[in-house]
Amino acid sequence: MTELQNNYEDLREKFVERTEELTRLHHEHGEKYRHSTSGVVNTTANSKKTISAMEAELNLNRAALCHTNEIFEEKEGFAAVTDRHAAMELYVEELRVRVAKLTEREASTEVS
Repeated sequence: MTELQNNYEDLREKFVERTEELTRLHHEHGEKYRHSTSGVVNTTANSKKTISAMEAELNLNRAALCHTNEIFEEKEGFAAVTDRHAAMELYVEELRVRVAKLTEREASTEVS
């Protein structure tokens, strides 16, 4: 009977130790879960901030691209005007040469 009682006491102590350990583990697991849950919330919040920052950067890049396209179109228009101007100058120079030749012919005709 004494031996059974001693075994009972040993088992009861082990039971209490295991119960305390189990309680401690549940508590630790709860803490880890709360931290991981807040980590998930923080990660989600950080992801949302990152996405918002990337969207803002994308909008800025779109605006910069639009502005660059406008400048490019202006330069293309300016290049076309410059090309037309150069062509007109060549045409005017050709006309001057013709007028000079005609003036020279007329002068030689009057002399003769």
